Amino acid sequence: MTSETTRRAHHTARRAANSSAVDRAARAGFVARGIIYPLIGVIAIRVAFHPSDGKQADRSGRSPR
Repeated sequence: MTSETTRRAHHTARRAANSSAVDRAARAGFVARGIIYPLIGVIAIRVAFHPSDGKQADRSGRSPR
């Protein structure tokens, strides 16, 4: 019984891995990663090199009015 269950699970996993929906989802994930990583990099560089005019950052957690 276990070998039959294992065989069916293996077959189902192989079908899912070869499906076009999984392929599209994987590609969408790579595109999202390709957008997010450079975006985070740009934000980090802007924060690192943004002139603060000698002012300390506000740590209160609320937006200025």
